[in-house]
Amino acid sequence: MMAATITVFLFCVFLLQQNRANSSTCESQYYDETKQVAEDHFANISYSLNIIDGPQYLPKLKAAYNVCQGDKISLQCMFVWNKESSKVTAMHWVSKNETICFTKHGDLSKAAFKFEMHITLLIKRSFKLIELSIADGDGLYKPLRIFHLDVLYPPKVKLFTVDGSEVGDVYLINEDQKVTVVCSFDKGNPPTSFRLLDRRGKDLESIEDADHFSHSFAVKCEDDWPKVRCEGVGSKYNRSVSFLFRCKGIIFLYN
Repeated sequence: MMAATITVFLFCVFLLQQNRANSSTCESQYYDETKQVAEDHFANISYSLNIIDGPQYLPKLKAAYNVCQGDKISLQCMFVWNKESSKVTAMHWVSKNETICFTKHGDLSKAAFKFEMHITLLIKRSFKLIELSIADGDGLYKPLRIFHLDVLYPPKVKLFTVDGSEVGDVYLINEDQKVTVVCSFDKGNPPTSFRLLDRRGKDLESIEDADHFSHSFAVKCEDDWPKVRCEGVGSKYNRSVSFLFRCKGIIFLYN
């Protein structure tokens, strides 16, 4: 739980935030804290404000949680404190199935009280930042706290093709026919390593890029018939294909 004190003029907070004005954009590299959350899981964030009342204090205090999804920023919920009633309300701007916002508040003294702003939201892979911002006297929002999201997700094989066609467990080719096997993969976060293997678990010679392997070969019927495997460390979805050959009118399968 974080805490901050706002004076009657609110100038203290805003002056401290001037050098971070640009951090309200999704391109910002500045953040106060990193939260590591698995994809499709809920993240819980809360922030506490200690408010010291006074005759020149703004009649309303507004704060908001925003999320950077890709290069777009979207409002999740807003909190409004009314000086006259000393009550705080939370307003949702997205589905409550994915985001829940609520507040808690209490008196610290006759001239001061605390309110907590909570957000629970379902994390997507495209989320980059969660920003808590506060409005000044002109209604302009400036960042109060920025949380960088390190979204975790598992590695997997995305596409496994022979000569450009998606394949199952077996594939039929002719003797001496040259074919190209391509395995495309997502290394996940944290990133892991992938390998293109033969039936014995040895690495195949291949052209390797950041997110795929490419392996070409041609085989005679008397050769050791290939099985190609594409596997990643920790991947829940690996792929392999065994090759059927047409040899003098007979089809054989070598497992």
